[in-house]
Amino acid sequence: MLAVDTTLIDSIIQQKLVTIFIQTTLVSIVLIVFLTTTFKKLVKEPIAEIISALDNINKGDGDLTFRLREQKGEMGRLVQELNTFIKHLQTLIAGVIECANKMHEPVNNIHLVSKQTQVGAENQRDKADHAAHSMSQMATAANSVAQNAAEASVSSANINTDSQAADNELKEMANTINQLSNDITE
Repeated sequence: MLAVDTTLIDSIIQQKLVTIFIQTTLVSIVLIVFLTTTFKKLVKEPIAEIISALDNINKGDGDLTFRLREQKGEMGRLVQELNTFIKHLQTLIAGVIECANKMHEPVNNIHLVSKQTQVGAENQRDKADHAAHSMSQMATAANSVAQNAAEASVSSANINTDSQAADNELKEMANTINQLSNDITE
């Protein structure tokens, strides 16, 4: 039988395994760096650009004429949809502004009519207050006239009573004089 020295073979196999492990590790690291860079360029940077652009629209003066830079692939589709959304939003806001501008004149007219109504109501209130004051004075005067009339009525009744008493006394005196005259003539 042939005797083979296996230590040499084991040593060569071990060196080849270490070399393969190192090569695999290096290829994996290079692949990870490549994939990370590619992911960053294809996904992270476009998303960061979109977020930055939307943040500028949000924090700025709301300039809806701004559009995101077109891109390729799925990010390009996302950018296209966002640009379409911003365009529709711009159209909608322009319509709202136009509507608000059209409503400016009617609102001013309503405000003017409201002021005129307020002035008219204040005038009505002043006239009502004046009428109430006049009615109060008339009621006071009417009460005074009624009191004077009552006093006049009482005075008239007293005069009537005194007049009847005087009339009765005169009649009695006339009767007495007539009796005396009859007595004298008889």
